[in-house]
Amino acid sequence: MTAPTPDEAAALRHQWNADCADLRMDAYYYGFDGTGSRPVDLVLSAVATAGKGSHHTEDWGEYGHVEQIQEAADAAARVVRGLEAERDSLRAEVERLRGIEQRARDIFNGPNVQDARTARYILGDDDA
Repeated sequence: MTAPTPDEAAALRHQWNADCADLRMDAYYYGFDGTGSRPVDLVLSAVATAGKGSHHTEDWGEYGHVEQIQEAADAAARVVRGLEAERDSLRAEVERLRGIEQRARDIFNGPNVQDARTARYILGDDDA
């Protein structure tokens, strides 16, 4: 994967910022750009809301900002864990299919003619 050109990166940032237009992304002294990931943008928005509401981080707990940031981070972590589980499941499926393909190739190259025809069929050989 190649890095986007500066123009492509600017277009992505513009789109990501449009995607989080409903979120506060500006605090008092700073602001965040959207990332393109809604869960991450929600964390950034919680931090920006805290920063806008209280100039000093020691006051964040008093106004519930710490809890909001933690809730947004926990929600983002649930999304990440779900994606990791899906990735792991897909990896396992790929390995299972590779095993089937290897067994079919072993049969294809083996001495049994009927098994070889079946293997060629499984592997998509039109002459099977």
